[in-house]
Amino acid sequence: MKIGIITHHDVHNHGAQLQLFSLSKIIKSYGHEVVILDHNKNYDFLDREAEIKYKITLKSIPYYAKYFLKNGLKKTVFNIRKRRKLNKFRDENFSQPQFYSKLNDLDGVIIGSDEVFSIEGGLNTFFWGMGVPCNRIYSYAGSFGPTSIEQIEKRHAMEFIDGGIKRIKIASVRDGNSASIFKSIADITPTIVCDPVILDGYNYVQKNNKNLLKSKYVLIYSYDNNMNDQKEIIEIVKFAKSNKLTIISAGFYHKWCDKNINVSPLELIEYIKHAEYVITDTFHGTVISLISNIQFATKIRGNRNKIGYLLDEYNLGSREIIDFGNLNQLFSQIIDYARVNEVIDSKRQLSIKFLESCLEDIEEQLYN
Repeated sequence: MKIGIITHHDVHNHGAQLQLFSLSKIIKSYGHEVVILDHNKNYDFLDREAEIKYKITLKSIPYYAKYFLKNGLKKTVFNIRKRRKLNKFRDENFSQPQFYSKLNDLDGVIIGSDEVFSIEGGLNTFFWGMGVPCNRIYSYAGSFGPTSIEQIEKRHAMEFIDGGIKRIKIASVRDGNSASIFKSIADITPTIVCDPVILDGYNYVQKNNKNLLKSKYVLIYSYDNNMNDQKEIIEIVKFAKSNKLTIISAGFYHKWCDKNINVSPLELIEYIKHAEYVITDTFHGTVISLISNIQFATKIRGNRNKIGYLLDEYNLGSREIIDFGNLNQLFSQIIDYARVNEVIDSKRQLSIKFLESCLEDIEEQLYN
């Protein structure tokens, strides 16, 4: 069968590319063809400067000139090289995206994973299968991200979301906030499944990269606009020195780290697997640490809907960083991965059964 996947495929984000890589690979393992569905995002709810940032045109030149002056040469060059590295990964691992409204031969469409249901930027019809020339629409591990029911009401989007939810034949989400929105608006209870990166597991990615550091290190995986507070930096540096660890940042530039390393999505997994400890404030930084069985600590900033739920889901709420001054104490509490892996295995079984049910439903609709 020919299965379309519609998600955030064109963002320069390791986690977004990994979740698409994982879901595509799993669907292909059942013998199906995968088509990535391209789209033009709506940014009506963002301010003008943010729109120019994400929707790159000639109008973006002043924004990026200002970015260069603010962030300096090293960070700018790092991010240019990062874009090239992620573009290369995408070109090597994904087929050329095809615009969603132009395809008339799709057997089914899967929406997700990632924050496809978020309305922070604007209302996007295609993330609900609207305008997609296919009646067999499913969702796998979609998320509203930071979007709340109150924000949906404030944006006068209740009817829009209700119509979108009812467009999906069999629905799943990856967090409790998203499930509660489905239930509240459309009285539909979606299955809560695990992110495709957890479903895949990446056991085939080994610690064999010749470029990996020979010394022991603590890995920082945080957006370059985060984890720059001086108090946080002082405590992380103190923790690293007390444990004789090099501080490396993988995928993002932090001038205070000992090393900043540009990595592909799969190389990121290698670096996390090789780390003594991981300090992150991202969803997929936490996810990769989990599946790699690494001792990690996560700072929850404005993303509790997804990261807070993730930690609670795997009984790891204690890994939340409340005070960076307590890093030694937090890391002295060793994660019992035997118990965590039992939860992971259980959720994988549930999730793969859900995905199989979607594929079986598509086949039944086609041939019965």
